[in-house]
Amino acid sequence: MELQLHCILSDLKIQKPFGRIRQSFAVLARMLVGTAWTLIGRFLLAFAVLNAVDAVVAMEPTLQSSAAGDWPQWRGPNRDGVVVGFSIPDVWPESLDKQWSVKVGDGYSSPVVADGHVYQLSRQDDEEHVRCLELESGRILWHASYPAAGAVHSAAASHGIGPKSTPVVARGKLYTLGIGNILSCFEAQRGNLLWRKTFEGRFSKPAPSCGTSMSPLVDGSLCIVHVGHDRDGAMYALDADTGQQQWEYDGDGPGYGSPIIVSLAGTRQIVTPVSKFVAGIDIDSGKILWREPFPTFSTQNVITPLGHRGAIITGGIGQPTVALRPGRGDGVATVERIWENKAVQLHMSSPVLLDGKLFGLSRMKSGHLFCVDANTGETLWQGEGRFAKNAALLVVENLLAIQTSDGKLIFAKPTATGLDYLAEYPVDPSGRAWAHPALVGRRILVKGNENLICWSLP
Repeated sequence: MELQLHCILSDLKIQKPFGRIRQSFAVLARMLVGTAWTLIGRFLLAFAVLNAVDAVVAMEPTLQSSAAGDWPQWRGPNRDGVVVGFSIPDVWPESLDKQWSVKVGDGYSSPVVADGHVYQLSRQDDEEHVRCLELESGRILWHASYPAAGAVHSAAASHGIGPKSTPVVARGKLYTLGIGNILSCFEAQRGNLLWRKTFEGRFSKPAPSCGTSMSPLVDGSLCIVHVGHDRDGAMYALDADTGQQQWEYDGDGPGYGSPIIVSLAGTRQIVTPVSKFVAGIDIDSGKILWREPFPTFSTQNVITPLGHRGAIITGGIGQPTVALRPGRGDGVATVERIWENKAVQLHMSSPVLLDGKLFGLSRMKSGHLFCVDANTGETLWQGEGRFAKNAALLVVENLLAIQTSDGKLIFAKPTATGLDYLAEYPVDPSGRAWAHPALVGRRILVKGNENLICWSLP
C-alpha cells in the first residue's frame, strides 16, 4: 500500500502535469475505494463469524463427562433426548432379542448407563434400592438400600411411591434422589456411600404432592437439586465431592420437570420449571435472573425445557406450548414470548427437537403426536387422537424413537405430513413403561412396573 502510494505521488512531479496528474488521481481514488471496500468486507465477515460462533456457543448445553454412547442422566448426555451411538440397522428385524431381565422393584426412575454399567433406582417394601448391573449380562455388581418414607397425594396414589427421579453418573460418582428428597452420592464402581442429604426438618412438607420428580444435575464440581414442597422449597448447589452447600435459592418450590443448563444473553444459567414459573438462575451464585409466570393445572409443571436459538421452549397443562426469549432492557429482566401454540398443549411428555422442528405428545385429543416449526410455532401436522397416555420421545439420528406408557417402542421417520413407521416392538409386558428407555449401542433398556429388561437388535 505504502509502495503504491509512493509511486503515484512520484508521478505527480513529472512536468507534463495535467494528463498525468488526472490519471494518477484516478488511480489513487480507485485504489482507496477498493481498499476501503476490502476493509469493510473483512470487518463484516469477522462480525458475522463472531456472531455465528456466539449463536452456537450461547445455546450449547453442558455435556457430562461420559464415554461416547453412554446415557448418564435424564434424557441423555445433553438432557435433550438426543441419542448418540445407537446402531440403526439396515433392515429392521421383526422382533428384538431379550438379553436379560432383573426384578428391581417399583418406580418410574429411568435407567442410566456409563462405562458398561447400568444403574437403576427403585423401591421394594419400605426401602429405596440402588443397583449397579453389568450391561452385557445383567449381573448385579453392587446393591445398596436405605429406609425411605413415601407418601403422595390421593390423586397420585395409582403412581405408587416408587422413585421418579432419574440418577446421574458423573466424574466416577452416582447421584440419586428419592421420592422423599433423600439425596445420595455413591462411588459408581463399588457402591460405597460417599455422602447423603435428607433435608429433614428443612421444609413444612418433605416433597411435592406427587413426590419428588426432578432429576439431579451435575455441572463440573456442583450437584444441583431442587427439593421441598411446591409451596416451600429450595434449589441447592452442593459440592459434588463432599455434599457441602455452595449456594441456595429459596424463592420457589420445585416443579416436576428437570433443569437444564444453557447460555442466554451471555449468561450461563440453570433454566428450570418451578412450582408456578419457568425460571433462570445464575449457576455461579444461585441468584434469580428471570421468572416467567407459568401456572399449570394442579401445579403440575412437568416439562423439561429445551434450548433453541437463544430461546427456551416449554409447555404444560393449561398453558400453550411456547418459545421464551429472556433478556434485559434498561437493566431489568425481560421475557419475550416469541410464539405460542395452544393446539398442542403438553402435560407430562417432554418434547424433542430434530431439524428445526419440535416433536411431542400433546395431552389434547386424549394424547396425540404433533410436529411444530420450532422457529415460528406453526403447527406442521397433528397425529390421530388416543395415541398414548404418555410417551418418551428420543431422537436417533434422523429418526424418532417413541416408547408409549403401555409398553410399545416405535421407530419412525418424520415426513412432511406425519410419521413413517419403520418398526414397532413390545418391550414391557407389564404395560406400565412410564420410565424413559436408554438406547446404547445395539441395546435397549426398559424399566417396567418391576423389572429392568435389556433388549437388543439381532
